[in-house]
Amino acid sequence: ELQKKLDDQTKLINEMKRKTEQGSMQTQGEVQELAIEEYLENTFSRDLIEEISKGKRGGDCVHIVRDHYENECGRILYESKRTKHFSHEWISKVKDDMRLKQADIGVIVTEALPEGMTRFGEIDGIWICTFIEFKALSLLFRNNLSRIGEVLAAQENKGEKMQLIYRYVTSNEFKQKLEAAFESYQDMQEDLA
Repeated sequence: ELQKKLDDQTKLINEMKRKTEQGSMQTQGEVQELAIEEYLENTFSRDLIEEISKGKRGGDCVHIVRDHYENECGRILYESKRTKHFSHEWISKVKDDMRLKQADIGVIVTEALPEGMTRFGEIDGIWICTFIEFKALSLLFRNNLSRIGEVLAAQENKGEKMQLIYRYVTSNEFKQKLEAAFESYQDMQEDLA
């Protein structure tokens, strides 16, 4: 009986030792989430990084891409997973979170890639990558959203701007300025002659 108790205690000690060395999966996941947020904040200082609290829906963080005038160009939602096996349920969850947070791009950063995937890729509109690949992809996604934002800003109110230009070109003010410039040009021509 004493030997049995001793063996049970030894097993318990070994199990506790293994757990402390490994650390809890939740703690490991939180560490990766914090590393993602810290990298985004340090790399893209102009943008907003919105942390999503534990227990709330909407992924782990949302990267709000802004242009030089602090106008929003787009949103990237990041979900961090640090488990041994990939679950395809994550994809539908990220899609739901994207709708909730109005994100343009959804990214799952995970250690375990889906079966048949050896590096980053896209499945059903959601990007999946490792933490190492995340850094390069975040830069690409941010630059693409920034460029799209610039194009949309240039197209915004294009019709109204054209109307304003047309009104100015056909206005009396513009006609008078052209006449004044032409008269001064003629005077200069006569002086030269």
